Amino acid sequence: MKGGPRDRFVGLASFEHKYANAGLEYFGAKDQPSAGVQAVKARGYSLWATPKVGRGVEGFLRYDNVKPNTDVSARKKRTIAGVAYWFPVLKDKGPLSAALLADYERVNYDALPAGTLVSPLVALGKATEKRFAVHCLFNF
Repeated sequence: MKGGPRDRFVGLASFEHKYANAGLEYFGAKDQPSAGVQAVKARGYSLWATPKVGRGVEGFLRYDNVKPNTDVSARKKRTIAGVAYWFPVLKDKGPLSAALLADYERVNYDALPAGTLVSPLVALGKATEKRFAVHCLFNF
């Protein structure tokens, strides 16, 4: 609905250490999808960690859990696991860095009862998705 309320709240807490980084993100949302329809409330969280093994090797773990309509039990759940390699860069070259990350991602969508409204942030009722990916980072 044009001009309808779209309220958002996002919070983040993170922890950094020599051997691992970790974090927790939380969001809450309220959307008015159309005139005369009750507002839809959504909420979710994400947990992530990057354990550092050493010699440029780092793990990546993430779990997302989103409930796009707090009035129904259907959720979207995403899990990612991967391993990264950070290439050694000469220290006198400034803030240069390069890395490769290989990961596996799985996304599960719960089925929704027919006619259920959800936040536009998340789609539900889809088939499970599985992906393998290789990501590359160049920072200069």
